[in-house]
Amino acid sequence: MLEIPRARITAIAGARSARELQPHLQGALELKIAAIPPYLTALFSLCEGKNSTIREMLRGAVVDEMLHVALIANLLNAMRCPPVLSASRLARGYPARLPLDATGVELSLKKFSLDLVRDVFMALDQSADRGDAPNLAAGARVTLGQFYGAIIEKLEELGDPVFIGDPALQFMDAVSYSERELFRVYNAESAIRALRLISGEGNCSASGAAGSARWHRLSQIVCAPPRSKAAAFDPASVINIVENSRASMYQPRSPVRAAVDAFNAAYCNVLAALNESFNGRPDRYEFAVSGMYGLTGLARSIVAIERGDGTFAAPSFECGE
Repeated sequence: MLEIPRARITAIAGARSARELQPHLQGALELKIAAIPPYLTALFSLCEGKNSTIREMLRGAVVDEMLHVALIANLLNAMRCPPVLSASRLARGYPARLPLDATGVELSLKKFSLDLVRDVFMALDQSADRGDAPNLAAGARVTLGQFYGAIIEKLEELGDPVFIGDPALQFMDAVSYSERELFRVYNAESAIRALRLISGEGNCSASGAAGSARWHRLSQIVCAPPRSKAAAFDPASVINIVENSRASMYQPRSPVRAAVDAFNAAYCNVLAALNESFNGRPDRYEFAVSGMYGLTGLARSIVAIERGDGTFAAPSFECGE
């Protein structure tokens, strides 16, 4: 399970302004962005036409993360705290250092496996003990659910006066998301609604187990009976891509290096377009979306290249300084 230093809770509790909440919300945004490449890499490692249910679940996870990014950006803009999606800051390669000084999960670029789902994807989503008070004993860490809960409590305390941002910066995407999913943040009530949606609050299984709706969908993959068709996994249809690919692994001026560099450039352009979209240039969002779709074709050409040691190449999600 992902855990966050208790110092974050202490700092949030002591915040007296939106500006003092900004680094924590920015960290939450960066955590969402950092989780996307591992999901995409797992998806790219699945052979086309196979493991269709799992492929759809992974695509859905990426769509969810992008929704959460947009909601956090709206929240930040509503408090006149511009969101930052710097390519050089958010795409330094993997394994990645977790934002918010979080621990408990290793964000790496790996081929799809049930272990990856259980140890990383489910751990990222499992906000257990959401209803419990944070353990503030010396050295203790808290859950992601408790982190979001602390921000909600602070926004309830600060109230509407901190929401003084320009309404024109609120981002909407009526094509990809409904108004119940992606909405404008303009006061404490809408901000808290956004945070509850992001944290998955209220989504529990019939047994009462904590975790978002996506966590329960992912658990169906790990726990599916061997012959179940609901989320059946065919390990023979997974490409053995290299783990934590880096551009430096590939010979300069070679076809594979050129392909990896092209992917990285496209990914950095997507981040730049998203940054512009959430900071007053909504017209750039269409470019970002088309760029995201373009990444799939580039990735497919990369994972088809064998490295000569039994592994195949993979995208590295790196941007230059």
